[in-house]
Amino acid sequence: MRVLLFDVFGTLVDWRSSMIELAATAAGRAGPRADWVGIIDNWRRAYQPALDRVTQGAAWRDLDSLQRETLSRVLAERGVSLPATARESLVRGWRQLRAWPDSREGLDRLRRTYVTATLSNGHVALLADLLNCRPQDAGMVAAHPSDLRAAAAVGLRPIFVRRPLEWGPGAPAADPPALDGLLETDGLGHLADALGC
Repeated sequence: MRVLLFDVFGTLVDWRSSMIELAATAAGRAGPRADWVGIIDNWRRAYQPALDRVTQGAAWRDLDSLQRETLSRVLAERGVSLPATARESLVRGWRQLRAWPDSREGLDRLRRTYVTATLSNGHVALLADLLNCRPQDAGMVAAHPSDLRAAAAVGLRPIFVRRPLEWGPGAPAADPPALDGLLETDGLGHLADALGC
């Protein structure tokens, strides 16, 4: 491998506790009391179905637009009224997520040996062209089995990073997918060790 491609939400950043903290702060200024843990979890769960509708032919909209729509829906389902400024603060919050404690050091170590990049919802062939590498020369690093199954299907080496706290304490952790050539790690530092960085 010459290239490591990274999922971001859940793999590199702790989206959940970052957003719960932000929601509690934004709501505290706005006044409403609510189950912010449940709201944030439901909001995150609403992301993939909203994205699926776009990929299945619904009109394209940017991610902020999808996040506004799904947040409004979740708040309405929960009977929570939140001013527009607080809602917008939450939508912008996805740009202010804290990294997992091992992300910075692990990425720094991995960059010494590998080209590193994030893998967005872009087309894999386009990304491979941009990085000037074949899929088999790249590894996909993610905490989500579905990301790794999709990556392996197009020839990327699957690298599973355990993030047992992604959905909070007590929630079941994702199990690594059963894939040929899967590398399992307990964080980016462990990955750097396994790859000799």
